[in-house]
Amino acid sequence: MGIFKNRLALNVLFLAFALQSIALCAAQADVIYTYTGNQLTTGASTLGACLDATVTLSSAPSNNGWVNASDSITQVTVTALGSTPPISLTEQGPDIQNLFISFMNGSVYDWSFELANASYTIHTSPDYDEVYTNTAPFIDDKNASRPGTWTQVPEPGTLALLALGLLGPGALCKLGRSGVGTLSS
Repeated sequence: MGIFKNRLALNVLFLAFALQSIALCAAQADVIYTYTGNQLTTGASTLGACLDATVTLSSAPSNNGWVNASDSITQVTVTALGSTPPISLTEQGPDIQNLFISFMNGSVYDWSFELANASYTIHTSPDYDEVYTNTAPFIDDKNASRPGTWTQVPEPGTLALLALGLLGPGALCKLGRSGVGTLSS
């Protein structure tokens, strides 16, 4: 006599294993937020059409709190889209300075950070997005009227759950049709 008498027991075992695997992936995943700025409207507009930023946190922020460079921020990348030459600045770990993000109800509501190298400085906050040169000829492109928008990139566990939800029922139907899902005594 087999341990599993019916397909339901196999299905429950499969689902429990899948959910445990997903939970393990989600517990170890970084949390990524992306920022898309609006059009830079003042200045020469040669340093980029808008800003695009990615902030990676080592753990999920609290729903109503803030993180700064010394907390859980592991990497920040800011790109001036459409700039010639391309401008993209990245800071990691202890190099991250002048950065904070505040959260309310799980969404970004306040932020300020500035990344710089020898040639360019990029700054973003709710008040303005700005790209400027650090050497002559000094060029300053800015958007001081409308901040951009923040979105959270789905965690790998969320994507795995979505895949399981889409593929699981189909696989179970296929097993049921082929007769593999039942064990006889």
